[in-house]
Amino acid sequence: MKKIQSGFTLIELMVVLAVIGILTSIAIPAYQNYIARSQVTEALTLASSFKNQVSDTFWQTGACPTLTDLGLTAPTAIQSHFLASINVTTRNGTECNLEITFKNSNVSNGLLSKTLNFGMSTDIANPRVSQWDCMSNHISQHLLPTTCQGI
Repeated sequence: MKKIQSGFTLIELMVVLAVIGILTSIAIPAYQNYIARSQVTEALTLASSFKNQVSDTFWQTGACPTLTDLGLTAPTAIQSHFLASINVTTRNGTECNLEITFKNSNVSNGLLSKTLNFGMSTDIANPRVSQWDCMSNHISQHLLPTTCQGI
C-alpha cells in the first residue's frame, strides 16, 4: 500500500503569500485615507456645531464672534482627539472664518499640524443671507469631503 501525502507544496504557499502581499499593499493606503477623511469629517462636525452662534452674532452685531462668544476660553479649549485649536478670523469684513488646526501627533500623516477653514460668506446687501464653505490650501484634496474640494 502506497502512502498518500497531503499538504501544500512550496509553490502553492508562495503564491498565497504573494496574493496576500498584493492585497495588503492595496488595502493599507486605502484604510489610511479612510482614517484621514474621518478625522477631517470630525473637524467639520465640530466647526458645524458653531454655525448658528457665528451666524446669529454676525446678523445681530455685523461682526464675527470671539472665541468667548462661542463658549471657548482659548483656541486650545476644544475637546477633540485630533484637533489642536480653533480660531475665529474675519476676512473681507463679511466672512467669519473658523480656522481649525490639527494636532502634530496622533493624527493621520496628511493632517499633521495642517489647517482647515470653515467660513461663512455674507451678502452685504442682505446680511441675513449667508453661505458656508470649507477649504484648505494645506490638506490634500483627496482627503477633503467633496463639498470642500476645489474651493
